[in-house]
Amino acid sequence: MDARTLGDLLAVLGEPTLRPLTAAPAGRTAPVTEVLLYDAHAPLPSRAPGGLLLAVGV
Repeated sequence: MDARTLGDLLAVLGEPTLRPLTAAPAGRTAPVTEVLLYDAHAPLPSRAPGGLLLAVGV
């Protein structure tokens, strides 16, 4: 399976479902290799190359 990028994900889901707040340094060409969920009551998950942090309802 080919790697998917942030741009691919945004094209499929689009706004208002997803609204990127930052995508540095690669922008929309950044590969997405895993999805992490933000929980206000837990420490932030470790950063991983290609990790997409979802902050639901923030």
